[in-house]
Amino acid sequence: ETSVWCMVAPGQSPALQEPTVEFLDQCAARKHQPYISAVVADELRQAGVDVQQVTIAKLGAVDPHMLALTPASEALAERFLREGVLPPRRLDDARHVACALVHEIDLLVSWNYRLIANVRKAEAFNAIAVLSGLRGALEIHTPLEVLEWT
Repeated sequence: ETSVWCMVAPGQSPALQEPTVEFLDQCAARKHQPYISAVVADELRQAGVDVQQVTIAKLGAVDPHMLALTPASEALAERFLREGVLPPRRLDDARHVACALVHEIDLLVSWNYRLIANVRKAEAFNAIAVLSGLRGALEIHTPLEVLEWT
């Protein structure tokens, strides 16, 4: 999710930036299999030049697999908004989660506690995925939480 990639930019809180860089370095070393959605690429294109330069360099080092947005992921994202899991203006956040669910990704990593990386949201995302005929087994954690497992 984009909040992770943007955390490598200058001026971020060291308490969040340091575990993010460590997590992404583990991804680059293939301790974790990294994926990003096309939404991340789109959001990074909208970031400032300083953020783009650093994140593009880190993306190159990590070399994540790109997950395409599909009609199924778009429909699921729209359902998250209709069901009130996310506010209507947060379509890209819904797309991050929907893309991960449709592609059966096990773990979505995010710093967005309010809208994505919390237990209540994860339960709601997974419940709607199951009601939509998907597996609904997505875990959502921060880079710091992932580092605690390793």
